[in-house]
Amino acid sequence: MISRFILRCSACCALILPSYASAQTENLSLDQYLQHVMASSEAMKAIDLDIQSLRMEIQARDIELSPVVGVNLIRFWDDRPSLSSNRQLSGKSAELLLNKPFATGTNLNLSSYLENADYSSTSDDQNLLNWQFGISQSLWQNMFGRQTSLRRQRDQDEQKSRLLTLMLQQQQALIDFESLYWDIAYAFQEVRIRQENLERSQRIFEWIEERFGRSAAEHIDLLQGKTLVSSRELQLQVASDNLKTLQARLAARLSIDPGFSPVLDDLKKERNILSLPAKVSFASASPVLIDALQAQYETDYLKTKSKYESDKLKPELEIGYVYGKQGIDPSFSTARHQAFSNSDDYHQIGVVFSMPLDFGLIRTSRLASEAAYKAQEMRAKQFKRQSAVQWDDLVRSIDEQKQRIVTALDLAKLQNEKSQEERSRYEKGKTTAFQAISFEQEAAESDLLVLQLMTQLRRLESQARIYIQKTDDIK
Repeated sequence: MISRFILRCSACCALILPSYASAQTENLSLDQYLQHVMASSEAMKAIDLDIQSLRMEIQARDIELSPVVGVNLIRFWDDRPSLSSNRQLSGKSAELLLNKPFATGTNLNLSSYLENADYSSTSDDQNLLNWQFGISQSLWQNMFGRQTSLRRQRDQDEQKSRLLTLMLQQQQALIDFESLYWDIAYAFQEVRIRQENLERSQRIFEWIEERFGRSAAEHIDLLQGKTLVSSRELQLQVASDNLKTLQARLAARLSIDPGFSPVLDDLKKERNILSLPAKVSFASASPVLIDALQAQYETDYLKTKSKYESDKLKPELEIGYVYGKQGIDPSFSTARHQAFSNSDDYHQIGVVFSMPLDFGLIRTSRLASEAAYKAQEMRAKQFKRQSAVQWDDLVRSIDEQKQRIVTALDLAKLQNEKSQEERSRYEKGKTTAFQAISFEQEAAESDLLVLQLMTQLRRLESQARIYIQKTDDIK
């Protein structure tokens, strides 16, 4: 009877634990696992591409200061009579335009115009060549490049705000992947402990069965032993199924070797939580919530944007100067010579003033920008206060969890010693099967409690990843 029971339990274990045994083929530490996550996860690679796209997008906004070239090619016919002439006109023209704005509010223009006109009624042919150089300077709206400076500052603040939003997504994804790692590590340990518990249950049942055969134990003791083994088989099956579920969940999110298993000792390793926050050069030295810093830069962005939009509503006053030359002659070579000779030149200097006249809408636009900035400023203050409180609470919670683990370890040690002693007493017939089984169950649960608390601690530490601090200058 005993041999049949042992064979049945062994077969059950072989069916339950194939994935656990094969999973030992490749162990990955947490650091190796996270490196694999960063290199292989589509979600993480997508965020990296979003960050690259953001930086290039902001950098490309300086395109408004790049030179602009334009070419106009025209073929024309004009049959309209005039007061001074009744001649029909046809011809073609080409114009080349080059414009270069500068960050100082200065604008340079260079243009060249070539026209060939044929008067059909008189068979006259005329060629015109004109070129001119112009420079203008903003004296009000964009004086000394104020608009450009505000626009660049606005873009920098926007870049930091949006970058922090992406970094928060990245860190939260890391927390999720790390949580899966700890859950799988715990599941492996639970399967191991459940297997050991089942083996001890089998030995207890053997003792009970042997004592029952000698009429030293009652039938109720035999039932208790069978119940213990059956419950342990069920617990092992549930733990094994949970492990498979976690592995499937990870496989759906990450391309990883099916034989992957965590380094189980990682559960016991303490970490310096100051090493976990994200690092950037524009953060503070002390950890701050990423969304709190993002809210601050969003405030700076809206503040600068408000100034930028307000300045755009100021009147535009520009002073400009134009110098040019022109040549006109039936012969193109003569017209060209005139256009580059010391005569036939012209100069223009003047000012241009323009401004919108709907002062009600101007005021509304400014008030809207200012209200958005002030609203965000209030949210940023709340996030800043919340950040300091949550960091202190995280440190306190980690310290308290460590104390719970110390207590749980002491309890597990006592429970295992008590269970071992009770098994010895039961072998000698000094206690009941119920008492031995109860003590053994308490010892098993205390071992799992230690693992649960360790897993909770590792997951709690990972919450430091949603914080950010200034990176160390290595240069």
